[in-house]
This record gives sequence, structure tokens and C-alpha cells, in this order.
Amino acid sequence: MAAITPTAPTALDDLTAVAIDLPPGSAVLCEDHGRRHVLEPVDHFYGPLVGLSCPFEVAAVGSVADCVVMYGDCPVPAVVAWAADRLGQATMGVRIGTDGNDSGFAAGKLADCPGLDVARRALGMATPVCRTRVVSMADAVFFHRVLGAIDRLASPRRLSDRRSARPGKHRDHIDPLASPRRLSDGSDATEPERRSGGGPTSANGPGPARAEPCERLGWGEMAALHPLAQGGSLTPAELLERRTAFDRAHTWSSLRRSASLQGSDEPMVAPGLTPAVAAWLDDGSFARWVLAGLGDTDAARAEVTAALAPPVAANLRAALTAP
Repeated sequence: MAAITPTAPTALDDLTAVAIDLPPGSAVLCEDHGRRHVLEPVDHFYGPLVGLSCPFEVAAVGSVADCVVMYGDCPVPAVVAWAADRLGQATMGVRIGTDGNDSGFAAGKLADCPGLDVARRALGMATPVCRTRVVSMADAVFFHRVLGAIDRLASPRRLSDRRSARPGKHRDHIDPLASPRRLSDGSDATEPERRSGGGPTSANGPGPARAEPCERLGWGEMAALHPLAQGGSLTPAELLERRTAFDRAHTWSSLRRSASLQGSDEPMVAPGLTPAVAAWLDDGSFARWVLAGLGDTDAARAEVTAALAPPVAANLRAALTAP
């Protein structure tokens, strides 16, 4: 069995630089003796590494994708590349603009994210545990639904003001939940990170949109939008009880297991997350894949709270107390 040649951080940065020069959607495999193999682009944000099991002689992998980063409140097209090796090291590079100008390229250490998870899984490595609570997935769907309801109730001028003030969210709100028995469908959701306004390459931008309270959205109508309410109107205490029960009954492991056993005619838990991909991922990477498709939950929650009348906002805070 061949020994793994340690990949120095500078060498991994070099692989990131190689990846970022490839067409978006491509990947590169680097063997322990330095030979590189380029994988052709595929129509998937995380590229051809998804579902791949690299042979042992592959010491490191890299991939590249289109993305959008925020400069203030302006979305700017960019390209992002990830690279990881079997020693657990990882880097990310971002090039601002799409004209191939190297002056905008910067490589550095990468926080845990689906792109890095995919690289690690392609090498057969475990990914870090996701510390985010499972119920956060249902809450994220809830915030998308509430923001959509607020937009529908807003006057055309206020709606325009609200949307223009949202960093990276110049689109209608997605609702990845199609059935009360599932947390997310993905049938009309955007691809993870590329358009979700969340993900590892999006800057935080300015705070949530400031708007006058939406007096027309009451607590009962809003509470019914939570997936765990199943269309019923719940008190804040009742919604908190359901969220707590759900969080105790489910783990990322159990949700991944269920997703891997879905039939081909059943809706996906998240965009691109087929049963085969769910089985290929581990629990941490599965969780981050799902959450990335739901965008920046903290920003959505802040925007919802700021838009509500004070009594409704108080009910919301009571219902969303951490289980």
C-alpha cells in the first residue's frame, strides 16, 4: 500500500489555485506523487466529487463553482474553490469577478461547509459533527414562509423597499416544504449556497431590512405557517412544546437514515440530496448540506422579528426559545 505524502499548506493552496482556474463545476484529483487528474464539469453546485470514492493513491482533491459574494449590499459574481487532503487540512480560494483576473484571488483556511464536506467525503474521511439543533431546519422553513406572508401583505412601495434592503436576497422567498410530514421538499428551492443568500462564500452584508411593523399579520395566522403546526393555530407555549418534542425525537443521524431510504418518487429533503447522496454523506455533512439550502436563518429571524408588531414579536420569541 502506498504511503501518503504529507501535503503542506502551501501545496494545498497551490491545488486550490489550480482548481479555481478550471471551468466551474470541475474537480481535480491529486495523487501522492503529484500527478493530477481533472474531472469534467457536471451540473451540480458541489461538482463531480459528490458520490465519489477516491482510491487510496489520491492524496488530495479540489473543486470549483460559481458563487456570489456580497460587497456591502451589492451582490458580486465570483468563483470559489475548495481543496482538502487526507491529513485533514483544507483551504478555500475566492476570485472576485469572472474575468480570470488573478488579483482578486485569495486562499485561506476554510470553515466547515458543504463544499469542504464533499471533498472530505470523496477522500473517505469523516466530517465534523454539526452542533446546530435539528429543529433549526423546521424553523428556517418557518421564517421563509413568514417573510413570504409579510411581503404579500406589504404595500408595493414597502415591498420594494424591503427587498432592496435585503443583502443577497433579491428574489421571492422559497418554501422548501411541500408536505407537513416532511421538513423540506426542495422541488422549488434554489441550489444550496449559489442562490440561497447563506453558505460559506456569502458575506453578512448589512443588517436586516428595517420596516414598519406589519400590523396585518397576527400571531395565529403566523404560527400556522410553522411546519410543526401542520396548519393549525397554536399558542406560543404549544409551538414551543412541539419544537421541543421534535428536537428530542430526531437527530441528524436519524434524518439522514430516513433520507437515504426514500423512494425515487418521494421529494428530496434538500436540493440535490438524493437517497444515494444521503447514504454517501455522514451525519455532519448531511446536516450542513440541508441547512445551507435554507440560507441565513439568523438573518431571516432578525428580519421577521423587526417586521412584526411588538406583541406578535414577543410571542415569536417565546415560541422559539431554544428547546
